[in-house]
Amino acid sequence: MLPSTMTNWSAIYPYTPYILLVWLGVFALVALLTGLISIGIRQSLSHLCQRSKALTNSLNSDSELRALFEAMTELIFVKDRQGRYLKIVSANPDLLGQPVEAMLGKTEYDLLARSQADQFVGYIRQALDSQQTVQVEYRLTLADRTVWFAASISPISKDSVLWVARDITEHKQTLEALRASEAQYRDLVETPNCIILRWDVQGKIKFINRYGQTFFGYDDDQLLNCSLVGTLVPNTPRSQRMLSILIRAIRKRPERYRIRTVETIHKTGKTVWVTWANKPIFNEEGELIEVLSIGTDVTERKQAEAALREKEEYLRLVIDNIPQQVFWKDINLVFLGCNKKWAKTAGLDNPEVVVGKTDYDLLPSRDIAELYRQQDARVISRNQAEFHVVETKQKPPVDGQTVWLDVSKIPIHDAQGNVVGVLGVLEDITQRIQVEKQRLQAEADLRAEQQKSERLLLNILPEAIAQQLKQNHSTLGKYHGEALIAEQFDDVTILFADIVGFTPLSSRMPPTELVQLLGTIISTFDLLSEEYGLEKIKTIGDAYMVACGLPLPRFDHTEAIADMALEMQRVITQFRMDTGEAFQLRIGINTGPVIAGVIGMKKFIYDLWGDTVNVASRMESQGTSGGIQVTQATYERLKDQYVLEKRGIIEVKGKGEMLTYWLTGKVHC
Repeated sequence: MLPSTMTNWSAIYPYTPYILLVWLGVFALVALLTGLISIGIRQSLSHLCQRSKALTNSLNSDSELRALFEAMTELIFVKDRQGRYLKIVSANPDLLGQPVEAMLGKTEYDLLARSQADQFVGYIRQALDSQQTVQVEYRLTLADRTVWFAASISPISKDSVLWVARDITEHKQTLEALRASEAQYRDLVETPNCIILRWDVQGKIKFINRYGQTFFGYDDDQLLNCSLVGTLVPNTPRSQRMLSILIRAIRKRPERYRIRTVETIHKTGKTVWVTWANKPIFNEEGELIEVLSIGTDVTERKQAEAALREKEEYLRLVIDNIPQQVFWKDINLVFLGCNKKWAKTAGLDNPEVVVGKTDYDLLPSRDIAELYRQQDARVISRNQAEFHVVETKQKPPVDGQTVWLDVSKIPIHDAQGNVVGVLGVLEDITQRIQVEKQRLQAEADLRAEQQKSERLLLNILPEAIAQQLKQNHSTLGKYHGEALIAEQFDDVTILFADIVGFTPLSSRMPPTELVQLLGTIISTFDLLSEEYGLEKIKTIGDAYMVACGLPLPRFDHTEAIADMALEMQRVITQFRMDTGEAFQLRIGINTGPVIAGVIGMKKFIYDLWGDTVNVASRMESQGTSGGIQVTQATYERLKDQYVLEKRGIIEVKGKGEMLTYWLTGKVHC
C-alpha cells in the first residue's frame, strides 16, 4: 500500500521520473553537505538526473515504485503558479506541521506569513519562467522549533512545479557549531599579546598571527611562505647554517629546544629579542613537518641586562673594596654577580662563579633557599626596598658560632624605571650585637640593683618620702645639717606599744633566741600595719611606733589605729615567755598635729616630733599591761564606734592632769 498521505497514486505516477530524480539528488546533497561542500549541488543533480532516468526505466512494476516512495523521507509537493498545493506526498507527516487535508487546495498565503509566502511564490515563478530547476534553502517554525529545508523546485508543466524538500536541520546545526568553533579558534590565536608562528622544515613561514605581523612591522600575510632567514632572522651565511643545524637538532632532541631566546629583526632593521616556546609537529610516520613557536618580546629585558652589565663594570672597583657583602640578581632571581666579600663569605673561589646560579645551588637547605627567594621576590614585586633587617646567617661558619647580619635589599631599575632585578647588601654585625647584648645585660643588672636598693629604701622610709629623696638626691650633700624633708601634719594619730616583761626576759634567754623571738613579734606587727594601711615609724628595743594620716592624709586615721591596737592585743597572746605565760602589751594612742621629716646625712630615718608624739608615748608608759590608753582627743573620734571606758584623771609628766580612757573593743551593729 501507498502511504496514507498519498491520495492518488495514478495521479502522481506521471511525475515518477522527476520524483526519482529528486530523491537521488537529495541523497547526493546529503553526502556533499556532510563533507561541508555545498558548491557542486547543481552539477551533482544534473549527473544524477541521467542515472535516475535509467533507474526509472528499470522499475516496471507498481510494487517497486510503491516501495521506493515508502522509503523516501522527503516532502514532495505539486504547486501551481499561485503557490496552491495540488498534491502532497510525505513519509514524515511531522515535517508538514499540519494534516495534509488542511493544506490541499490552500495557497502559500493561507499557510505562511506574507513575507515568506512572497518568497516561496517567487521561487515557483522563477522555476516556471526559466523552465530550470531552482535550488533553495529555507527555514520554518514547526511546533515551537526551527526546521531547515533544502528544496529542489522543478517545472513539470507550464503552470505547475514539483517541490521536493528535505530536512537539513542537523546539518545546519553542525555548520553553525563549526563556524563558532572556527571563530573561537581565531579569537584565541589573534587575541593574545604574543607571537604565534608556524614554520616548516625548509624554514618557511606557514602562519603568523596578526600580533606577530604587527610586532615585526609587516602587513597582513606579507610573511606567508617567506623564509625565516632574511625576514625575522638576519640574512647571513651563519644564519643559514644555524637554521639548518637547529632543524636537525629539533628532529633529534626536541625537548632541548622548547625554550629559546634569540635575536630577531624588525622590518626596519632594528634588533628585537624574542623568547620562543617551540612545539615540534610530527606526521604519523614520526617525521618532523612543522614547528609551532610561541614568542614573547623580551627586548626591554635584554636591553636592561646589557645596561646592567655596563654598570657592573663601573661599579666593580667600588663594591669590591667596601666592607659590606653585595650581590645582585635578575628578575628571575638568578645571580648576576657579587663582590669579593660576598663570594668569600659564601665559600666561592671568585665572584664570577656565582653568575647563573640560584639560591638552590648555594645554600644547604631548599627551605632556606626558598625563604631567601621569597624575600627577594617580595622586593621585586612591590618595587620597594627593605632596609636593615637583622637576621642570623643560615649557613654558619666552620666554628659554629652564630653570625648576625644587617640585610638591606633594593629593587634594581632600568633607564625607564622598570624593575629588572634586586640588589642585596649584607653587613656582619655580630660584634655589634654582642656589645649590644652586653650593654642590655648591664642595664638589666643595674635596674635589678636599683630595684633592690629601692626596696631597701621603702623598708626604711614611706614611699612618698622615698620618692622625694630620690628626686632630690643630687642635693643631699648640700643641706649642711638642715632637714632634708620637713612637713606639718595637722591631724594624725600616733600609737606606741611596748612588750611588758621583755627587758627582764632578755637576761634569761640566749641572745640569738631572744632576737629571733622579738623579730617574729615585730614582723607580725609589720604585717598588721601593712594590712591596715598604717605607716610604721620605728622600733626601739621592744617598743613599736606606728602612725596614720601621714605622709598621705587619711580621714579615718584614728579608726585605723584603733583597729591596729585591738588586733595587736589579740595576736600578742600567741607568743609565750620562757615561763609559759603569754606576752602582754602596753599601748598608748593620741591624736593631733605633728612635724614629720628626715634629718641628717647618713642612716637617716623618717621621724615625728611634737607634743602629740610625746603624749602618745606617755599614754603607753603610764598605761597598764594588756591595756590600750587613749587621750580625750582620740576618745572624741572613737566614742561612737568603739567601746571605751573612762580611766579618769591622771598626772602626765610634762602635761599635768589629763582625762584618759581605755579602748576595750569595737561596737558591732
